[in-house]
Amino acid sequence: MADRYLALLRSINVGGRRVTGPELVAVFDGLGLGDCTTFLTSGNVIFSTESPVTEETIATGLGEALGYEVPVFLRSADQVRNLAGSTTMPAPVVEASAGKLQLISLKTEPPPATVDEVLTHSTTDDALAFENRHLWWLPKGDMSASDLDLKAIERLTGPATIRTRNTINRIAAQFFAD
Repeated sequence: MADRYLALLRSINVGGRRVTGPELVAVFDGLGLGDCTTFLTSGNVIFSTESPVTEETIATGLGEALGYEVPVFLRSADQVRNLAGSTTMPAPVVEASAGKLQLISLKTEPPPATVDEVLTHSTTDDALAFENRHLWWLPKGDMSASDLDLKAIERLTGPATIRTRNTINRIAAQFFAD
């Protein structure tokens, strides 16, 4: 039986680089990954495979097809469902905020010292909380108005990509429901 995955791609359809859903699906199909589809146009690819697959394999295929580096953050079906059901940021806190809860996906789980250092950036205007390879961020309002230094956090954690919790919830409900 095939396992289902979500590939979160960074740098898709930003900075003048435009890639369509069918173009992404073609790359994934070319890598032997099946049942491929995209969600929105921001680099969310859902696929199935019976063989082991790595972020590096997908990133190499994307780089060869698109002509530029595309960091890939691979999540299993269970991981997607767990993220959708996460209570790391308490519901009353999220509901009281004018901002949208953001999920910052990382390549690896950072060591405790890095977690501690990143959390020093948490404020009442930009609440942060870690959950394994993910950093939840709740800005007080619009992301663009935030003072959170995402570049400083990425220097500590390594490459990352951001999605709203709503996007993760919609992906989980549509493609990873039990």
